[in-house]
Amino acid sequence: MKKVLAVLLSAGLIASAVLFAGCSDIRINGDFSTAATQEEVTALAATVSANQDKWFGDATAEGWAYGMEITSNAKLEMKISGGGMEMTTKSDASIDLDVAYETQTVSGKVKVNAESKVSALGQSESRGVSFDGKAYLDDTGLYFDGSAREYGGDEDFKLSGKYRYPNSAASSMGIELPTAVSITGGILDALQDENVTVYIDDGGEETKVKISYDVDAFMEEYLSDYAATETEQLLLDKLNFEAMDLYFSFVPETGLLTGYGMVVKANLSEVTIGSGDEAARVSMSISSSGWYMKGDVTVKAPSDLGSY
Repeated sequence: MKKVLAVLLSAGLIASAVLFAGCSDIRINGDFSTAATQEEVTALAATVSANQDKWFGDATAEGWAYGMEITSNAKLEMKISGGGMEMTTKSDASIDLDVAYETQTVSGKVKVNAESKVSALGQSESRGVSFDGKAYLDDTGLYFDGSAREYGGDEDFKLSGKYRYPNSAASSMGIELPTAVSITGGILDALQDENVTVYIDDGGEETKVKISYDVDAFMEEYLSDYAATETEQLLLDKLNFEAMDLYFSFVPETGLLTGYGMVVKANLSEVTIGSGDEAARVSMSISSSGWYMKGDVTVKAPSDLGSY
């Protein structure tokens, strides 16, 4: 059992699961039944590059405003059992933010729960961490009003209240203003990947795009380096990606970005690795999505910022 856990850690599977971990509701829907030609993809990439300074509208115009709704939901479940021991790991996270680009402010809710439970010889021990609260970000700092907990063994640390952190702490909590450069870079990287299929729906007021990764090629290119042993390779071979898709949409006449997001779903059906006393059963499921959608938002600072 311990060797199995060591293999998972060394293979980077736990880290990979956290990296990909959110829920999979599709926020950009279109006619994605026909794959685009290479010429169409090349033309789209040129349009994306040209639109970088237009994604959020004309910031020099009087009364300019651009609002974005950010939603991200994450879920990971993993189970390892064998040799009279069992370990289960569950984590879920959700982020709901409103972003006002005209004031460079963000507000919303953040919630994270993660727990690992180990059972052996009729006894069990749980360890976990969680935080839940409201957040506000501006040029003076990150403000958080909520609670946090860390527990395990004989320790159970709880904290609640209102706190102010430097802006640098925001990204670690997933609270930030996406930039036109980062969005453009993510889209162009995907469009230029040799292992994707691109679908373009330009039949309406918005151009909608779906970029689907060849997950087998993705596994080979990005995860094969983790497979240093036969056992690690077995785990990677059994890891099944159901979907790995990037979406974006924009108004072709103005270049205004109306949506951007990604969906990842994967699972590892129960597989037995090792033999004899070292045999263990491993299973895992991951679902992930994150969306940046244009919206009419209002970001207001808490009235009591001075008390944080």
